[in-house]
Amino acid sequence: MRIASVACELPKTVFTNNDVIDLVDQTSREGFDGDFDKTLKLIKGLLRKTGIRERRMLLVDEKPFDYIHTAVHRALDDAKLAIEDVDMVIHASVDRRVAEPGMSFFIANALGMHSAECFDVLEACSSWTRAAAIAQGYLHSGMAKNVLIVTAEFGLHEGEWGRKTYKINSLADLEYSYASYTLGESATATLLTADDKPWEFVNETANQYSELCVMPIDITREGTMQYGDVSMMGQGSQKFACSAIKMAEAGLDYGRRVFLDRYRDQMHELKLVIPHSHTYHGWKDQAKKHDLDVPFYFIFPKTGNLITGSIPGALAMAVEDGSLERGDRVAAWMAAAGMTFTSFDFVY
Repeated sequence: MRIASVACELPKTVFTNNDVIDLVDQTSREGFDGDFDKTLKLIKGLLRKTGIRERRMLLVDEKPFDYIHTAVHRALDDAKLAIEDVDMVIHASVDRRVAEPGMSFFIANALGMHSAECFDVLEACSSWTRAAAIAQGYLHSGMAKNVLIVTAEFGLHEGEWGRKTYKINSLADLEYSYASYTLGESATATLLTADDKPWEFVNETANQYSELCVMPIDITREGTMQYGDVSMMGQGSQKFACSAIKMAEAGLDYGRRVFLDRYRDQMHELKLVIPHSHTYHGWKDQAKKHDLDVPFYFIFPKTGNLITGSIPGALAMAVEDGSLERGDRVAAWMAAAGMTFTSFDFVY
């Protein structure tokens, strides 16, 4: 499989760490149970520890589709393809506005891709990675020639679900709310075509950690936060909840296997290693711990965690700034809620 082109569009408005602190202050100080100033200081320290400096957000009057449209047409132009050349559209995002028929149908229709096969893939931050693996099967079999994967994560600006996490009532709430303070918004478009060099995906799943990162579908329906005998995380808050620290601890064994077992002896062959953009220092510390010189390409400090746009966003930026050229070998490492862990490499 070959990446014919990849594009990423970021909102123009920059949201800094100080903006995060100001918003938490404005929404949470009144009625906070505990030492609020100490809690703000802790948030500042946590943001600094991850390595994030800024992320991008839409303004209230901006339309997400404008960014999707621009990303798709940039990708089409770069690949020298026309709208009618795309025969499959996959929407691979956490942010979705309909359950039926699927976001991919609305995006394809709006773009004029009226005969393209459409479906959605949802696997938390790993949705793009899973969509790419599925696309490879369609391309290899000849059932598709040009597959478009779209990610569109725009649930964090004013009025969206992500803003609810800025309201905390006590220090205990921070465990579940902090991760959202590192998220950023973006749209990406990836065009994939067939070739004779398949990508090798290695996947691991650890379902026992499924409660560590949860976004309820319906915040008004009674029982949304429970399934069978499993009580999902969030303490009944019915809002996005993620325990970043526990997830990082759960992923340590996987990280060790990726660093040492799969890629230690191949590191010299890799031009870039693109990790999931949920931390900067976490990945660097792992490499240092294993005494490895990893050619990381990080976007996290300036974009935050782009969720499903993490890997395609980094690929697009690396191509744009000249860090990635045709013929370079790239590895990508993804850890996502579920939990799922995926590593793969390919020649760009």
